[in-house]
Amino acid sequence: MAGDWIKMRLDLPEDPAVMRMADELGVREEVVVGYLHAFWSWVSRQCNGESVTGVTLLSLGRRLNLHGFPELLCDVGWLEYDDSGDQPIIRIPSFERHLSQSAKSRANGQARQKKHREVVTQVSRNKRDKTVTREEKRREENNTHTQAEGFEEHWKRWCEFRFACDGVKVNQIQADTILMDLHRRGADKAKKDIDFSIMKGARSILDSSRDFQSKGNSGTKEKLRI
Repeated sequence: MAGDWIKMRLDLPEDPAVMRMADELGVREEVVVGYLHAFWSWVSRQCNGESVTGVTLLSLGRRLNLHGFPELLCDVGWLEYDDSGDQPIIRIPSFERHLSQSAKSRANGQARQKKHREVVTQVSRNKRDKTVTREEKRREENNTHTQAEGFEEHWKRWCEFRFACDGVKVNQIQADTILMDLHRRGADKAKKDIDFSIMKGARSILDSSRDFQSKGNSGTKEKLRI
């Protein structure tokens, strides 16, 4: 991290809000800290007077490459969103806490330079966001299954099995991590391990080549740590 551009607290991974977001996403706190750095970096460049006008939570999630993360920031009180007016407004109540003075000064200066270039387009925001959401979900699902090259159908069955167990879809971060490991095993081994895991009712991908019962470890499950 160069200079004092973004000053992040050393105890940030221990913050209850970070721990809560990590639980919601099913990832480690360090992953959440990484997304927070991306978020506050964007804020330092675009925020003017502790707010940004004309940006939806959907578009912010797309910019951060993690849909739903802005909503989590709202849940923990680190972001406020108001779409009751002509344009949506994002407010940063923790602006003073998380950004250095130099970052704020630079952000305000950039906002003033951009103000004369802003063009407001009147579009039905609700209709546009619903259309974009459906399309992005379709692309995300197709992209995830495409990554499971050589065992696409088995991967789809695994995702359906996990949803049937927990009522929650495997998110993109979890999918990328699991698929990376499965590709290292090879397509044929990945198929066997997925079928084996579903048969065992496991919520993580087990290694089908291990005989758990003969070792007296039938209850042990080899989890992919994310």
